[in-house]
Amino acid sequence: MILTNESIVLPVAPQANHRIRFSSYEKTSPALTPEEAVGWTGNLLKDGKRISDVEIKGPGDPLATPKLTFRTLELLSGRYPEIKACVSTIGLGADKCADRLAALGVSHVTVEMQATDPEILKKIYAWVRPGRKTIPLSMVTAMLVESQEIAVRTLVQSGVRVNIRTTVFQGINDSHMAELAAAASAYGADSMELVPSVSKDETEGGDSASCSAETLDSACRQASQHLAVFKRVANDIMPSSMQTGCEQSALIPKASPSRPNVAVASSNGMDIDLHMGQAHRMLIYGPREDGLTCFLETRPVPRAGTGKDRWSALASQCLHDCFCVLVANAGEAPRKVLGTHGIKVIISSENIQGMVDVLYHGNRKKGKCSLGSASAMLMGA
Repeated sequence: MILTNESIVLPVAPQANHRIRFSSYEKTSPALTPEEAVGWTGNLLKDGKRISDVEIKGPGDPLATPKLTFRTLELLSGRYPEIKACVSTIGLGADKCADRLAALGVSHVTVEMQATDPEILKKIYAWVRPGRKTIPLSMVTAMLVESQEIAVRTLVQSGVRVNIRTTVFQGINDSHMAELAAAASAYGADSMELVPSVSKDETEGGDSASCSAETLDSACRQASQHLAVFKRVANDIMPSSMQTGCEQSALIPKASPSRPNVAVASSNGMDIDLHMGQAHRMLIYGPREDGLTCFLETRPVPRAGTGKDRWSALASQCLHDCFCVLVANAGEAPRKVLGTHGIKVIISSENIQGMVDVLYHGNRKKGKCSLGSASAMLMGA
């Protein structure tokens, strides 16, 4: 038997800080905790996989929640020091993380750069959120160009090798590759990886034609004048909700007869956008008597100021019939307390509809009623 080395992706980043216009609305699985991600890696090794390297990437941006990324790297290096680890990011905040990433021994950081021209970036991104607030696209694209230059230069100065990953959008940035590669090379990047865009339905702001083989070849020729260029071959193993197998089934919590419902911290009834401690009420979703998954009701959250007792009260009163709660962020204390009650805390910045689909149906389209009633209720509150 011939054993080949495999690359795997660990999606431990729950918070997104940007969205590409041409990204499909299809939702991914929830982010794994660092412990789950490293545990899944161990399961693959036990099953006979020969893992050569790990990429920390998705479903959000790893440097939007750097503590989770650092924790994952620490666990990996402690248990599997022979496995190389890298991080993929848009680069926001990388300058503050560069020394820590170098100390943790990452093999390289991939910075996802689509252009150095703000006008081109306006055609590619739907939004970019450097901090907690979304900045108007007319202002943030120039900021992104500057931030990515600082990110690459700082990482290189810290001794971290940098690879640039660019998606080639036909008719948008395909003729910009020489300029982009020249800039990246000047910043200190080591290589450039080109990914062809693939047309998908239900995209934000209109669809983009798939990148043809000829366009990709032309982009490679332009970029190779300045950097070592290679085409991306997407053959990584990752714990997708579409996978089957024992290791995947253990990653997504399951409803049970005693806990059939999901709680959500949301300000608008559409998105998971509240920290656990910020939520004054939880939106409850679950199956109706006819089996369809719907918004059921809202429930008040115990008042703040009671320490760990608050989370115990939350578990026993508000979430007594819930198998998980979806929040934008949560501290260690509530996660531990709720975990002892059998309630999984999932950190995500996705929309509610997509996450509920994942939890109940594995992201497969099933019969379900609209979740919009929660939004209408909150708007009228």
